[in-house]
Amino acid sequence: MHAGWAELRARWWAGWARFFPEDATSLGSLGHAHRLRERDGAVGDAERAFHDEMRTVIETIPPDALDDTEQLEREAMSRASAFRAHVLARDHDRTCLELSLHPQGMIAHHLAHARDATDLAYAHARLDALPSALAARQAALREGLAKGHAPDRSIADVVVTYGLAGAERWYRAAPAALAARGLAVDEAFGASCARAADATARHRAFVATEMLPRATDGAARLGEDELTARLALTYGEPIAPRALRSDARAAIALLSAKLVLSAAHAARGRGLRVRDLREARAYVGLLFGEHLPKGTDPRTAFREQIELATKFAAERRLFSVPARPPELVPIPDGMIHGGAITNWPAPLLDRSRRGHVAVALDPSSHALAFAPGLAVHEATPGHYLQSAAWQALADPSREPVRFVAVHDDVAMASSFFGAMPAIEGFAVHAEEVMFDAGFFDRDAEVASIASAILRAARAAVDVSLHLGEASVADATHELADATGMPAGWCASQVFRLLRIPIQATTYFVGARRHRAMLDDARVRRGAAFRADVFHDALLALGPASLGALSARLGR
Repeated sequence: MHAGWAELRARWWAGWARFFPEDATSLGSLGHAHRLRERDGAVGDAERAFHDEMRTVIETIPPDALDDTEQLEREAMSRASAFRAHVLARDHDRTCLELSLHPQGMIAHHLAHARDATDLAYAHARLDALPSALAARQAALREGLAKGHAPDRSIADVVVTYGLAGAERWYRAAPAALAARGLAVDEAFGASCARAADATARHRAFVATEMLPRATDGAARLGEDELTARLALTYGEPIAPRALRSDARAAIALLSAKLVLSAAHAARGRGLRVRDLREARAYVGLLFGEHLPKGTDPRTAFREQIELATKFAAERRLFSVPARPPELVPIPDGMIHGGAITNWPAPLLDRSRRGHVAVALDPSSHALAFAPGLAVHEATPGHYLQSAAWQALADPSREPVRFVAVHDDVAMASSFFGAMPAIEGFAVHAEEVMFDAGFFDRDAEVASIASAILRAARAAVDVSLHLGEASVADATHELADATGMPAGWCASQVFRLLRIPIQATTYFVGARRHRAMLDDARVRRGAAFRADVFHDALLALGPASLGALSARLGR
């Protein structure tokens, strides 16, 4: 153990939690649970100075002076600091509308775990902090406008019409929703919710009247230099954008051939014929249009799917499954634009609390054939299993520096998706392992292959869009051409690529590297190979870079 490492780790964590107190809470550290991210002096300057200093200090310590865990911590801290320093140099905090949506996501996450008056008191403090936090966002965004930073029209429009509008409704409905869960909500709490809703309405009016009129189409596109830089900072290694796109397009071609065979097999069970890719895509469209029956509670349907997947994974010794299932809750109003299911990870440092799977309550939001794959991806053996495993292994005496920005809302607000190749990559890998083991029925297999095509296509289009080689219309057309999905749905996916650049690539790149690690372990171990043991070893490393995961598993 390095003599000064514990002190440096503590100092770095204190700085990260200062600038992202919501992340500390999402990880189960309640020391900052009363705070929201607010303006601290000149926008972004204090945080940038902190990360510049930390990078300098961290780089003076050679990796071979540290033990294995410290090396993983060094890498995590260095990557996060390098990324934040980079984006803050580009005026991130003066331009990022995700920071306007961030408080609701984190308050909603905290309240999903609420069990008693203490939990409500923390949430109450954050509700009281919301008006000043949004006022600080307004000041920062005005400074961005003054410096010529025009927002992207599609992002600003969705923030106004969906995100902030939904957040306002959610704050107003929160007291009744909490009371319905049996929590004692007093008048003061209700008044704080009303003030939070009013502040959100004012902020929405600001974005609508001051930002939206100055918005431009495609302003969120990164450009080649920035795309290349962010890929390297996200993955911890150079990633050539055009090579990534070429790999993704090659994968689409192979998967499309696989889709024809799978759809032909499944269609015969319905008395239908599939002879080519066009007919295979038509069959996917048929599946996409078959929803949960009216009157179904999607939480019940997904709970059943999760139970089946958990039992299958355990019986086949594919993964070591959690002792407790996730909790299923409704997606809060305004939280997930264009999505019907997501996850909130188990709080790393609080083993008394589980992770959540949040679902849209409208049955027509959920396609029957796609539900098994989504249950695997979001719950077990995907995201929920991963976060539960990390929680079970966490050392409460160590600051959780390796796990910053593992929560989607924090990653979106910071723009740092460095943990996502190990997180989204693992969840897609879990789907592939379950597919290969025969978990899915015929239609679910077709849906799984269609999902894999979609993820490869999103990676390819993400690159084209941010290289500036495709307009929004071109990107929408390319995505529709590669997947066969409806144009309107593809347009919503292109919006996602503008809103959170690079995140879509982490599914495709991460899954491919996880597959390579699994195949390598199977060859090395031979007859002694066990998938659950491999996955235990993988998860024990946490959300390290793909290179670090591969190198350590290769030992």
